[in-house]
Amino acid sequence: MKAASGESGAVPAASPWFDVGVRRPLPTVIDLGEVRLRPWHPADAVPMAAVVQANLDRLGPWLPWATDEGATPDALATFVDETSRRAAEGSEIVYGIFSPDGAVLGGVGLHDRTGDGSVEIGYWLAREAEGRGLMSRIVAHLTDLALALDGVPRVDIRCDAANERSAAVPRRLGFVLDRIDEGEGPAPADTGRMMVWTRSEPIGATAPG
Repeated sequence: MKAASGESGAVPAASPWFDVGVRRPLPTVIDLGEVRLRPWHPADAVPMAAVVQANLDRLGPWLPWATDEGATPDALATFVDETSRRAAEGSEIVYGIFSPDGAVLGGVGLHDRTGDGSVEIGYWLAREAEGRGLMSRIVAHLTDLALALDGVPRVDIRCDAANERSAAVPRRLGFVLDRIDEGEGPAPADTGRMMVWTRSEPIGATAPG
């Protein structure tokens, strides 16, 4: 599943950047008060599908998987299985974003895709959760956790140049626009100009560990 930052679909050989004993492990559950992050469970496929279907007008232009066919319970159950496998391999960890009462609000992932130890963060958020700074708070927290891992030199966020909602998050958090990669994007609204935002210093949203 690609996130609203317009992540690349390629997944290179796994590098266990969050495996215990190799680098500092990331927490399985993160409680930020207004929201709670945890890996997706198989039982989440149905409510996740309902939320994505209700937000297709917003997510569909930027997320290739956010279609009537790609956001079914069966398709998302497969996604949950795949992300669990890749987490076991050490190539990513994907969290669901939940309200305190357990409602699905969105998703966020940390991916090891470059081969140099850097971490890429991608995300999406439901309409009803916007306007409160939740995604900025989540990304800030995960950025600090990732940069506290041994051997992680930077955190990247990728999004299409026209995706202002996604670009607002790294811009607000002090990420630097490192470059714009030219190439045909996979989502309907992609312009082919992919912004690559990067940060190598902690934001200070959380203490390591």
